[in-house]
Amino acid sequence: MNSLSILVKEYELKNIYNLDESALFYRLQPNRSLATRAVSGVKTSKERVSIGVCANADGSDKRRLIVIGRYAKPRCFGNFDPNSVVDYFHNAKAWMTSIIFNAWLSKFNKKMACEKRNVLLLLDNASSHKIVGEYSNIKIHFLPPNTTSVLQPMDAGINKLVLPNLKDAIIMIQSAWTKVTSETIKNCFNHCKYFNNF
Repeated sequence: MNSLSILVKEYELKNIYNLDESALFYRLQPNRSLATRAVSGVKTSKERVSIGVCANADGSDKRRLIVIGRYAKPRCFGNFDPNSVVDYFHNAKAWMTSIIFNAWLSKFNKKMACEKRNVLLLLDNASSHKIVGEYSNIKIHFLPPNTTSVLQPMDAGINKLVLPNLKDAIIMIQSAWTKVTSETIKNCFNHCKYFNNF
């Protein structure tokens, strides 16, 4: 923790980022209701997407959401292009993979290079966060195992929502992300005790 406190002091708050992913079970039914008895014969939906959230420590830069679904173009999309509002990827399990992660990282690095910024990216040590190649404008620091709930600002997770389809889920998540204030993001980083420069 001391080394992390020293590391973050080398960067302005605007240049310290955190990325975290969470599962969104977008068709999950409520686990409570006004009914006095359990409803039998109803299966729990396992339909999910993974959502990646990334922002900087002063809240001035909320990156586009990463959404990972199972299909390249689900029928519910129709003419809707999810990349118009989020960075959309897909794979059979709707999970973050090292290929998706490095594609996103490459795009993020290119953006930081264009802005002539060198940034620190804080990550958990998930196996999908395997770094392939070098990134000129990003220093990556992996948080210690089993500490993400304490040390990772974006680890608040995403609430489970009941939505009719993936298109609605993407639009609703993006809308919610735009409403997150820079003050809220700053408070999340401040909650991690190694940030002493607030």
